[in-house]
Formats: sequence, structure tokens, C-alpha cells
Amino acid sequence: MFVNSWIDYKKIHEAEVEKREYINAQKEISLERIRSQRYIIEQYLTHTFRERQQIISGIFDALDKGIDAGNDQAITTAMNAIIATVQTSPLHGVKEILHQLNDESVDCIEI
Repeated sequence: MFVNSWIDYKKIHEAEVEKREYINAQKEISLERIRSQRYIIEQYLTHTFRERQQIISGIFDALDKGIDAGNDQAITTAMNAIIATVQTSPLHGVKEILHQLNDESVDCIEI
């Protein structure tokens, strides 16, 4: 009886060790996936906000020229462009990227 209990204990112990090793391996895989996703999202946001800054700067330059020239149409166009730019959120793109990152059928993500 004692020997059978010891054998059962060793089997259970080995199974639990294997489970812990599997859990640790899955944790490392998940952490690496998170690191990769973080890098991709960071690059996307850096690029997107840099691009938006350039666009907004150009629009404000056009607004200044419209004001200096007294051109109401240029002022209105620039103001509408500012409003349209501000109303769109670059974070919407992050949602789509995350969806694509988690989709096994996606081979390439266009940014």
C-alpha cells in the first residue's frame, strides 16, 4: 500500500511539474506576443501622430494665408479641414491592427 501511494505521488508530482512547465511556456509565448504587438502599435502611433502633426501644421498655414489675404473661402476650407482632421481618431486604426494581429489568417498587415 505504501509503495502504491508513493508511485501515485510520483506520477501526480510529475504531471504537476509538466503542467507548470507548460503554463510557464505559454506565459512566455504570451509575453513575447504582447511585446511584439506593443512595438507594432507604438510604431503605428508614432507614424500616425507625426503625419497628423504635419497635416494639421499645413492646414494652419493655409488658414493663416487665408486670413492674411482676407480670403473667406480659404478660411472656411481650412477650418473645415481642421475639424475633419480632429474628428478622426488614430486610435481607431489601433483597434483594426490588434484585430489583424490576433487573426491567424492575416499574413501581412498594411500600416
